[in-house]
Amino acid sequence: LIAVFVAVFIVSCSIIPQNPKYPVHYYDLGIPSERILFSKYFINEIDAETTTPGGNKMIFRKSANMLEFDEYNRWTQEPDDMLRSYCFLKQQATKEKSEKVTLKITISLFELDIENKTANFAAEYEIKQGKNSLLKNSFLRQTTVENQNATNYAKAMGSNVDSFLAEISEKLSALQ
Repeated sequence: LIAVFVAVFIVSCSIIPQNPKYPVHYYDLGIPSERILFSKYFINEIDAETTTPGGNKMIFRKSANMLEFDEYNRWTQEPDDMLRSYCFLKQQATKEKSEKVTLKITISLFELDIENKTANFAAEYEIKQGKNSLLKNSFLRQTTVENQNATNYAKAMGSNVDSFLAEISEKLSALQ
């Protein structure tokens, strides 16, 4: 009886087609090529959240109302955690000489739009010093991605985040 069960199990496993194994590729925003100075401020804390679905899966917008979550191309972290890490790597200032501020970011768009050939990033942000709000704004950037693949998507998103942080630096400089 056991031999029959084992034989049936082996035969049934060989009849059912197996999904081919595809490697999962992981991407990040890269390492900042240059540092940025946030005026006289030092971003001591970043409170970031993502309101987009998908976790660390890359999101591809196929049409106006259709998203695809890529199982095989993923971010190394969720977008808010990646942005937090990238910002700290990019920041150039010393804690001792700068006024400490908190940056609050809500990411609302982090996707590749296939139809429009753009990598889209949108966020609302606020900079606070203690309980005082110094700056509150929103940001949207769409970077053209001609050859649409995960590598170019990641590069374009890195460029979007660089522009986002450059805008924050400019706005903080204008506060002086």
